[in-house]
Amino acid sequence: MTDDVAGIIRDLDAVVAAAGALADRLRAISARAADLETGAGAEMVRSPPTDLIPAAKAAELARRSKKTIARWCKSNPWDAPGGFAVFLRGRWHVSRSLFLKFLEVRS
Repeated sequence: MTDDVAGIIRDLDAVVAAAGALADRLRAISARAADLETGAGAEMVRSPPTDLIPAAKAAELARRSKKTIARWCKSNPWDAPGGFAVFLRGRWHVSRSLFLKFLEVRS
């Protein structure tokens, strides 16, 4: 009978541990959903830019060299938080609106 009680206690401990793990996973899912609703996860899901301009045009807007713009593009790719640059067909392009915001912050 002692073996039966010990086995039941082990089984119960395993169930409690599994329930705790499931509760942790549910909390994590709820937190991610809340972040998406409040916009905290907005950087995770970005739609493609619709206002792309060539890097040469961005250089004119910023009154900087093309080399400087290329360096900025490499440092601020689209998939990075706050990124504005996309490399297409061997050339850099930037989202005009995000690039202008980038320039505002730099000045």
